[in-house]
Amino acid sequence: MSARGGGRRRALLLGCPWGTLYGVHHSLAALRASLVGRGFAVAGELCGPEVTREAVLAALDEVVADTRPDDAAVIVYVGHGGRHEHRAHDVAAPGPPTPPAFNALLPTDAPRS
Repeated sequence: MSARGGGRRRALLLGCPWGTLYGVHHSLAALRASLVGRGFAVAGELCGPEVTREAVLAALDEVVADTRPDDAAVIVYVGHGGRHEHRAHDVAAPGPPTPPAFNALLPTDAPRS
């Protein structure tokens, strides 16, 4: 099955069972089955200790580089995330406007990266 417009359907699955987060492997398996059942091919899958900052960025770069205009791409992340609220003086810094907050994925090497 192809995406609307004739492109490919591709999925990148990332699972990071960091800390006390359990069931990540099971969640990814269920998501994989659901996406494959809807015609998506799994373009990449990382789960466990290999989900480092460097590995996640490389996987995202690969999917972006290989995605064509008519493709449908799904990126799934199962794991912890975070939100950083900027302080008032951060937002008022010179240069391009700074968003008031940003969200982040937490890879397995989050304390070191």
